[in-house]
Amino acid sequence: MIKARYHCLSKVPLVLPNTRKGIILSQQIPFSKLPSFNKSRALSTLKPLLNKQHILLPNTPKILRSTQVHYLLTQPKLFHLHSRYYATSTQQPLPKFMSSQKPPYFLMVFLLMLYFAYNLSDNRYDDDTEEIYKTKKTKDILFSYLILKVCSFQTLVKYSPQILEMAEKFGLMPFVNSIMKHTFFKNFCAGETIAETEGVVDELKTLGIGAILNYSVEEVGGGKVQFDKITDDIIRTINIASTNPSLAFSCAKLSGLCSLKLLQHISDIIIYEQNKTGVAPPPLSKEEQEEYKDLLGRLDKICDISVKAGVPILIDAEQTWYQPAIDNITLTLCKKYNVQRPIVYNTYQMYRKDSIERLNKHIKEARERKYKLGVKLVRGAYMASERENAQLKGVPSPILDSIVETHTSFNEGMDLVLKNLDTTGIVIATHNENSVKKGIELLKSEKISPLDTRVQFAQLYGMADYLTLEIANNGQRVFKYVPFGPIEDVMPYLIRRLQENTGFMGSTSAKEVSLLRKELFRRFWSFFSFIPLFGVKSKQSSTPTVEATPSPAISPPKQ
Repeated sequence: MIKARYHCLSKVPLVLPNTRKGIILSQQIPFSKLPSFNKSRALSTLKPLLNKQHILLPNTPKILRSTQVHYLLTQPKLFHLHSRYYATSTQQPLPKFMSSQKPPYFLMVFLLMLYFAYNLSDNRYDDDTEEIYKTKKTKDILFSYLILKVCSFQTLVKYSPQILEMAEKFGLMPFVNSIMKHTFFKNFCAGETIAETEGVVDELKTLGIGAILNYSVEEVGGGKVQFDKITDDIIRTINIASTNPSLAFSCAKLSGLCSLKLLQHISDIIIYEQNKTGVAPPPLSKEEQEEYKDLLGRLDKICDISVKAGVPILIDAEQTWYQPAIDNITLTLCKKYNVQRPIVYNTYQMYRKDSIERLNKHIKEARERKYKLGVKLVRGAYMASERENAQLKGVPSPILDSIVETHTSFNEGMDLVLKNLDTTGIVIATHNENSVKKGIELLKSEKISPLDTRVQFAQLYGMADYLTLEIANNGQRVFKYVPFGPIEDVMPYLIRRLQENTGFMGSTSAKEVSLLRKELFRRFWSFFSFIPLFGVKSKQSSTPTVEATPSPAISPPKQ
């Protein structure tokens, strides 16, 4: 056999591997000059070597017969290929860029540009992205990266409600819903039905992360039949969570269980009774009293099943003009169901100016009346609508003026609840690394076990995955808030996620985008690791070997 090597060289040696010691022929054929050869001269040059019936090309199982060699000798371009590409058949045309006599310089330049782009990319964060995203497929990482990048466009986010209104006006909502379903909905929601959430819940469980199933439907209207249907859906989430109650919560949003008009009317009455200023609102009408009775019946049904299943229920916070009614109803449920441990949790939005005062008042009341106050701490998700409403009414905004004040308020609230843990239970729902670090430090200083079921951290599905995994790796209880529901009904939730990812209210989207980009580069270069120039640097070779330590953002709790 005659074995030929083609390496983009002006002269290609022909090797006889079946000869003793693999003698290299002294004669070398100048293929670069082959175009000036005629067919007979080329064949006569190789005639002494063609005493066998075939030639083998390196690294290919295909066999080129001597008849094909005749063809190849008349096609000199085929001899000037990169060493990884070989012509194995005269019937297989080569790509145009590979058929050139010159090496593919543009491809080499492109790879060099990517190589330097990788080394000059944003390396502000030293998180181990390989470990963080080890369970995610590359296509999912790329998808999340693109969605979060789109969320960073403030103009799009700012005018998204107007865009939706215009689409509805011109009958384009089916088209818009289709786009949303395959983009933002796919990233921030687990599906449209409970059945579609099961895969997400199982995946989280394998990572030691709990799931907070939330039927994220609000402001649906539709009357009693629709409200009863949502109640049944919430009960189904409790039944699913009951299979692993130590790693599960459920959620309810009152605006999905009654009309917004009822919540606002009740809130107006409560505010008047507290302040005794302004015009007294009228009492509830007979129809409103009946609707209020139905609402309490639905909530009692949900809480009864929660107690039996051992699954806590989180009551979501809403805008300030609905919140007095929500607080009043939720605290009434706490008094009834939170005798032994927190089952019903009220949500406190710490970007409100009165949040610490309300929290102090409710903790004091729970201690006096001997029940456990369930507290879910969040920064807040209605900043835009709150400020717009205050501006329309000509009153001061109920929202703190700066993000720094909001961070301070959140951390003070966390400190207050953890120091009163004999009367409370807490879900620390935050994407802020400093708040997570402070929370873990408080747990250590108060000598609270990281496995204490009264304390848990939580992040939203589709956001801050790196932070959730870091908390879980430190042995702390952590949950993902997993929303689901029909695309047209969860649109308000999606708009708030868009707004949160523009960087307001302590969102970590900027860091998450950087980490996703870093992991994409890492996976790209690992694909080219067989090329020494482009291979990914070894972790051991790039820096001196040191003992592994946790991320500086999170300190591991003492066992």
